[in-house]
Amino acid sequence: MKLRYTLITLVLFTWCSPKSTAHATDYSALHLRTGERHWSWLGGPQPTVVTLAGSVEDSLDGTYAVIADRLARDAGALSVSIDLPAHGTDGTGTLNEWADRIRTGDDLIGEFIIQLRLYLAYLIEHHYTDPNRIALVGVSRGAFLALHAAAQGVGTQAVAVMPVVTLASLMEFADLQNDSYVERSHLSHAVWGLYRHPIYVVAGVTDPRVNTGETINFWRNMTVVGPSPNMTLLLAPSSVGHMLDEPQTRYAETATWIANEWSKRKP
Repeated sequence: MKLRYTLITLVLFTWCSPKSTAHATDYSALHLRTGERHWSWLGGPQPTVVTLAGSVEDSLDGTYAVIADRLARDAGALSVSIDLPAHGTDGTGTLNEWADRIRTGDDLIGEFIIQLRLYLAYLIEHHYTDPNRIALVGVSRGAFLALHAAAQGVGTQAVAVMPVVTLASLMEFADLQNDSYVERSHLSHAVWGLYRHPIYVVAGVTDPRVNTGETINFWRNMTVVGPSPNMTLLLAPSSVGHMLDEPQTRYAETATWIANEWSKRKP
């Protein structure tokens, strides 16, 4: 899987770096025009939001950029992203391709987490990112991947908006209901890794695309692991398809939660 990534940040008023596109080993593309001086203005490594919502463009130019933009404005955060599997230059951007790749034995989740680890390691090594304040913000299938990554110790907080909890709930996987990879990837198997990890989940009450009941069961499984998991579950109105009502309000609440979590971890 090829890796594309980009980094956007605000300095003083509204300075932005250009987007970067590169292969997995070409991290030099992340160096900015202003060089290291740019980071001295920011005062060192910054809290970082990793938005996972399809391609890099979907994540940073679309609706879901609101959370990261708010944190960039209010907390000086970096806003970064990488393509999800089968997005960007890596494929068609459809869940049908996810299903096809799983049929041929691809480990989409494991490969993605490796790429995300490499990307964050680069940002930390070069003093762009504070390793104690990294929020993974995933939407739908991106939320599925964000929670899997968090369960393996990637990032310090995880936000899941309208999450896919099991691929088996999606129509594209109708013939893979009993597939061993699909079964193993059910987020119920990740609860032990996620326990005590700060998690904020926003689910639509009547979301026809993903099974909200699975999200509620996931939260219940977290409570079985121990008496007080560090997980907030918000069931929000969702009257039209796979979308939240009043999304700007929900995203503002999410950004506030991340900022509060970061305040507990300031260097």
